[in-house]
Amino acid sequence: MTNKNKKSLVFFGNESLASGVDSDPVILRALVEAGYDVLALVVHERASRSRKQKTVASIEYATSVGIPVLNPEKLSDCIDELRELKADAGILAAYGKIIPKSLIDMFPAGIINLHPSLLPEYRGSTPIEQAILDGKTQTGISIMALAPEMDAGPVFSQQTLEIKPDMTKAEIVSQLHVLGASELIKILDRILDKELLPSEQDHTKATYCGQINTEASVLDFSKPANQLVLEIIAYAGWPKSRTTIAGLDCVIGSVCVAQKEALPGKIYIEDNNLYIGTAKDSLQILKLQPSGKNLMDVRAFLAGYRNRL
Repeated sequence: MTNKNKKSLVFFGNESLASGVDSDPVILRALVEAGYDVLALVVHERASRSRKQKTVASIEYATSVGIPVLNPEKLSDCIDELRELKADAGILAAYGKIIPKSLIDMFPAGIINLHPSLLPEYRGSTPIEQAILDGKTQTGISIMALAPEMDAGPVFSQQTLEIKPDMTKAEIVSQLHVLGASELIKILDRILDKELLPSEQDHTKATYCGQINTEASVLDFSKPANQLVLEIIAYAGWPKSRTTIAGLDCVIGSVCVAQKEALPGKIYIEDNNLYIGTAKDSLQILKLQPSGKNLMDVRAFLAGYRNRL
């Protein structure tokens, strides 16, 4: 591993910026390739009972380049090990647990956190999903000094990203990831040398996003079609958006709004197109995944199940 800068770091997190989206270790890789000496990767990964459990990309990458991986049940379990590393700073991206002040203070330059929103908007664990649900046309990343209070630390830098109407959640995550990694590499030396100082957030303007649970996956057709479109985008990957069609539990893959009025929840077919009525307009189903089947376009679905509708 090269060591051009001779600045040592501990990286916290798996870089999973949004639920249900596989994330490559874009930030960790950028730090290594820029010459920073990453002394350890600290993750909070619990064992799954599923045989299909995926490998964690950040762990895989760290192992491949010789970075030790720590996966403690509690951070206090590895506090002495981290202290002995004597790293200049911590870098955090989607660690998933609150970091105590005693650990932040262990690093001369503290812990620098990349958060995928324009703080103080959308503090919390689901800022990308919430921006989509709220129909935002702009989001971004904030590089901040970590504080014990959730996402309340002062901000070093922000960069914005336009959310285009045809963007998927995975595309938004990917672009924010690259944007954040690029900005961090650009300013990190200045942060570590204390040449770039952070600015306090306006805490009176703080907004918060909550956790997402599986109940959110059930489509409620008493809502207008345009809101359901946003939910389907925001919940893609996990917890997904589902409803019952032709007696089958179906995950809805992609849709568009059709300016057709029908009773909420009413399913109807016109010209080989499938629609579901909502509180305002209808959802035109473009792709869906019946239980036990692969994702398919609506024509393939109707070819197999039209007689059950």
